[in-house]
Amino acid sequence: MDEMTLQDILTLNYGMESPSLEFIDGDEPELEKHAFEVGELVGRFHQLMEKYPEEAVSKGKEFFIGRYLEFLRKKNYLRIAEYEELGERLWDKVKNLPRGKCHGDLHRGNLIRNAEGRIFLVDFDTVCNAPVMFDVMVTCDVTDYFRLKKEDVELTKEVWQKFLSGYLRYHALGREEILSFPDWVAIRHFQLQATILEIYGLDCIDEGFIDGQLHWLKKWQELTREIFEVWKMILIFDLFQTLVEDIRIDFNLGLKPFWEAHYKDKCSFDEIKAFGEELFVHMVNLHKQGLEFPFVKDELPKYAEKYGGDVINMSLEEEAEFLCRCNEERVFDGLSEMLDLFTKEKIPMFVLSNSGFRAGALRIMLDSHGIGKYFERVWSSADFGRVKPSTELFNAAIGEILNAYPNSTKEDMLFIGDTYETDIVGAHNAGLKTAWINRKNAADVNGIATYQIKDVTELRKNHIV
Repeated sequence: MDEMTLQDILTLNYGMESPSLEFIDGDEPELEKHAFEVGELVGRFHQLMEKYPEEAVSKGKEFFIGRYLEFLRKKNYLRIAEYEELGERLWDKVKNLPRGKCHGDLHRGNLIRNAEGRIFLVDFDTVCNAPVMFDVMVTCDVTDYFRLKKEDVELTKEVWQKFLSGYLRYHALGREEILSFPDWVAIRHFQLQATILEIYGLDCIDEGFIDGQLHWLKKWQELTREIFEVWKMILIFDLFQTLVEDIRIDFNLGLKPFWEAHYKDKCSFDEIKAFGEELFVHMVNLHKQGLEFPFVKDELPKYAEKYGGDVINMSLEEEAEFLCRCNEERVFDGLSEMLDLFTKEKIPMFVLSNSGFRAGALRIMLDSHGIGKYFERVWSSADFGRVKPSTELFNAAIGEILNAYPNSTKEDMLFIGDTYETDIVGAHNAGLKTAWINRKNAADVNGIATYQIKDVTELRKNHIV
């Protein structure tokens, strides 16, 4: 379906022949309880509206900021410079955000939940072309318009986070959009007050009321700096084929120097090579059971058991050297530049890898490619004993992140990986949002990938982060 009328969109949305005329019996949903479902509905609505071919009224700075300032000038409001400065600062932060066709008035009064628990959008008289975050904010803002309380700001954040989890299943939002939420709440006060004045005239408010609104906006900024400041995305990357591209993998290139140093007088290289292949089959079978076969801890003792002599106890440096001999890799184009930008933006980044090699060895390998410095912590399944998609492995990493960032939650985390069965399924089961590097256009058979990208650098190119 390439083009859709608004009637088509509403029919598909509600499953009704004439949804705009159908009477829907119900009540406003309690957002505190149903934010996730409302988020799914609004995300699906925005997704469907991308197919709507008709032009919609474009709303920009004049609608959101300028109208109210003009009313204040007509009232000769003495503190207008404070409103002007705030309005310029707010609009400068949101002016370049992605636009789309929006509902335009998505407050909770335009949501109905019927007796069966189904939620509907109603009242499409104000459909417009505007930043989609405007719709999102209007839905989630549960603050009192006249009297701002800290507990309402905290509740708004809670509703917003639940809403976001549902919304992102159907429609993407970039990091800058997500972080703009508090700015849109403030902009809403400019926009809504102007609309009220258009309807009821200049005399419906006095200077005391305008002062009160200015106080509300200043207090909102103070509270959101305290409460919303922690809303920074935390990134967890898979390693192989996500951060580095495998050019050649040949275990025997590492095994041969190892044999020459330790087992040349005990067996031929062909013999130890064949034994290495047996151990590889053993490792694959363990992986099917969700278990790891750590190279230093479990594999090296097998060689001593087979051919005699002491177990070789490799240092991390020696282990990393073995790994780099086996694997020829390169950093994906544009990755270093993207990671550098994320670091400057203070975005925490981590690596969680399925590997028989210890995290310390993986860190040395990353350092050799010049990207180790970007990651606060590297985890390897070799140190844990279980492999992705093990929820226990993900939860161990998540627990350490939450200890380091106690004001964050799993909702703030995004896992990026290329393997659906281990990376995406595992991260989803652990409660994380996911970005699947789907280079082959494979089907998301479980419908669980939050984002799908072709290349890791699309995290920034597509405004996901």
